[in-house]
Amino acid sequence: MAEEGNLRELLRDKSKQPNFEWGETFATLKGGNVNVYTNGEFDIQKADLIYYRQPIKIQILNCVDPYTNVATTTEVECEFKDDIIELIIDEAVSILAGDIESTNQFSRGTQGAERNN
Repeated sequence: MAEEGNLRELLRDKSKQPNFEWGETFATLKGGNVNVYTNGEFDIQKADLIYYRQPIKIQILNCVDPYTNVATTTEVECEFKDDIIELIIDEAVSILAGDIESTNQFSRGTQGAERNN
């Protein structure tokens, strides 16, 4: 996806132009329509659009929501399956440990993530 306001720049820039050989192009969203650009060099028979939404934020009853700094009054469970949650937690531990330079925790979290794969 690209911004409609950058259309001229994208079509002029050789590294960003639609290219059949490389199988690359870009699209804009305007007025509820998706416009896929080809620069007149090729035709598109079919385009698949994939949308990834942000997952629902979990809430734990009586815990402070880090986004609002207010204690939550409801319980909202994670929408992912348990094995996916474990992978996410292991990766988060690895990232945090790396950020605080805790090599033992970093390697433990990395091993846990690999083990769960």
